[in-house]
Amino acid sequence: MKKEEKRSSTSRWNDTSSSCIIYRATEEERKELTEKMVDTAIRNIEKFHSNEEEKSVKGLKDCQKDYSSEEREL
Repeated sequence: MKKEEKRSSTSRWNDTSSSCIIYRATEEERKELTEKMVDTAIRNIEKFHSNEEEKSVKGLKDCQKDYSSEEREL
């Protein structure tokens, strides 16, 4: 019989066979990516507001139609 090896419960943390090097962005790359994120956020906010304005304009038109149809009935 072979003698079983005792492994500590943390042996997986010591295994470096699947390790990888984490890439750190340069300052210039960080600035570019930050600007891109800000531009995207601004576009999303503008898009949201334009959608909200379209909804409110449509809602106002619907209210006007309802009001004018009520006037005709009277």
